[in-house]
Amino acid sequence: FLLFKYFKGRDGEIVGIQKPEIPIDIYFLNQLNNLEKKKYLESRKYKDFYTELSEIFRGYLELRFNIPALESSTYDLKILLNDLNIKEEWLNDFLRNCDIVKFAKGVPSDEASIVFLKKMRYFIKHYAIQAAEDFEQEESNKTPNINKLKKYIK
Repeated sequence: FLLFKYFKGRDGEIVGIQKPEIPIDIYFLNQLNNLEKKKYLESRKYKDFYTELSEIFRGYLELRFNIPALESSTYDLKILLNDLNIKEEWLNDFLRNCDIVKFAKGVPSDEASIVFLKKMRYFIKHYAIQAAEDFEQEESNKTPNINKLKKYIK
């Protein structure tokens, strides 16, 4: 799962990051679809499923909210999300399940795993809509209101 391609200058400094060419929301929704097609849950490969699901989620957070989600510990990520005022109830359960499955070899229920996948899909769609609304608001603030300008035009 490669998200970025780094280009290094002569002294090893990173000079650019290549982002997906399609909108990030579509990109990560496609990643969720690809994960589902791998049928990890049906073959009981929970560690693989949660590892990829976590990478998809953290990659989305990193690009959408410009936070270091991929490099952050679960504890640090929770703080970052709280700072962004993202307080989805399911997130704590999801992050805890990821840690238990990946590091303590826990076995989650298939139902909980499917619910997390659905909630993540909803999360991405929700913040894609919010991002579009924020963009429209910014654009409308840049464009002068013609009614306000009419009083200055004679």
